[in-house]
Amino acid sequence: MRRKATLLTSLIAMLAMAGPASAQFEKRPGSGQSLKAPHPAYTIEQVRPNDFKPQTGAICFLPNGKLLVTSFPPNKSSDVLGEPNGKLYLIDNPTEKDPSKIKVTMISDELFDPLGMNYVDGALYLCERDEVSKWTDTNNDGVPDSKETFSSGWISDNYHHFTFGLPYIDGNFYVTLSTNISFKKMIEAENIKGKIHSLNGPNPELRGCLLKIDGKTGEFEVVSGGLRTPNGVSAGPDGHIIMPDNQGAWKPSSGIYFDKQGAFFGHYNDTEATSDFYPDGGAPAAFSDQPITMPAVWIPQNECANSPGSMVQIPKGNPHAGQYLMAEITRGGIRRVDFEQVEGTWQGAIYRHSHGFEAGTNRLAWGPDGALYVGCMGAGGNWNWDNKFFGLQRLAPTDKTAFEFSQIKATKTGFKVSFTEPVDKGQLEDKTKWAVNAWTYKKTRNYGGPKIPKDGKDQVVEIASITASDDGKSVELILAKNRQANHVYHIRSDVSSKAGNRMWSNEAWYTFHKAPSK
Repeated sequence: MRRKATLLTSLIAMLAMAGPASAQFEKRPGSGQSLKAPHPAYTIEQVRPNDFKPQTGAICFLPNGKLLVTSFPPNKSSDVLGEPNGKLYLIDNPTEKDPSKIKVTMISDELFDPLGMNYVDGALYLCERDEVSKWTDTNNDGVPDSKETFSSGWISDNYHHFTFGLPYIDGNFYVTLSTNISFKKMIEAENIKGKIHSLNGPNPELRGCLLKIDGKTGEFEVVSGGLRTPNGVSAGPDGHIIMPDNQGAWKPSSGIYFDKQGAFFGHYNDTEATSDFYPDGGAPAAFSDQPITMPAVWIPQNECANSPGSMVQIPKGNPHAGQYLMAEITRGGIRRVDFEQVEGTWQGAIYRHSHGFEAGTNRLAWGPDGALYVGCMGAGGNWNWDNKFFGLQRLAPTDKTAFEFSQIKATKTGFKVSFTEPVDKGQLEDKTKWAVNAWTYKKTRNYGGPKIPKDGKDQVVEIASITASDDGKSVELILAKNRQANHVYHIRSDVSSKAGNRMWSNEAWYTFHKAPSK
């Protein structure tokens, strides 16, 4: 009996050393799985009459409270459409609770891939495939109706050559340009002399760039290069532009990049020659001779998100004020992102936030009623959530909250993790209630890239000690070894609040680059 007891004791000790029991982190919505419902602080409401089904490319509120929406069916072939495929709509009474009372009027049906809008100084600026157009109200009826080209000069000769935008900061607009995708039939038709890698074909100049456009003249300059499909270009903290970019060749996972003059973000545009468009080869990515600038925040592919869209900052009065929300098309729902600047470098954490929308989310905008307006979109293949393609909804605030991570910050030796509700100190300091794993990514010419190590879950990070705050709302995790730069730290917790609430989502992904010196 003593021998059996010794073996049992040893087994228990080994399991304790290995980390939390897997049962503590069983898969459920919010734990290893996508959320299924809206965040408790909001309810979802429909912002369209039933016969209006926008595949939302952009949304923008006018000063009079009306809402502008663009819609187009994303083209899933290698052909560049010669005919307009997009429409611009004006929505009266967008805050109306009864969808049948919302009035929709089409302003134009002659747009090309409209994927960004902004209303500045009495004019509407709108991103299309080959230009940014400027719309003015000639009738003084509150409807922008007269269109002229404001900025142009980039070439779009592939269906995947989108123009995204349109944040406005300090007198300048910003747009990003996506890169080529070449399907097999296009490769065969063009008689590629070199080799196409992972659907990537040659590009004209400027593709994959962030452009800064003068708000008065429309003239532009190149800020940075090496992006792939930066659909989510948005205004970020401290006057920065933030750019969620999609996984693909040279992009092992999606990530969020900060603007930086002359930076190269890692996507090497293929330069192979083709018999038709590029007999002398495609143009290399701008600044591709520079070292690669890594994303401030990696977005672990399929674990957290898949096809990121636009971002908005959370306003004052919200428990997460100052942080950001991010749309997501393929996995659906909305993610929350918490940036911090450490020793001059941006990094931070991403969390699950909300779900339950009528399609994958693409564009976000705060409304005059304090609700978050959500434009949904989808297309054939895998670029949709749950095989749904259209939608326009809002997250209307409630008086409820959720028990969840409030924020995660890097410390000199680990992480400070804060919660929205107090937790018993005994739980917080119980190592079996925590798990930390880490990995980085290998960049390849193929679509996506592997984790390093191959299975990131195998790289268990040992927690040396845990110290809880007196109020039970935060804890400092001190790690046994130094963290590695450009690594994702997957942090999970199985604690419950003092009120007995289970965590809304019990995991976060923190991208670490630098530790604070103090």
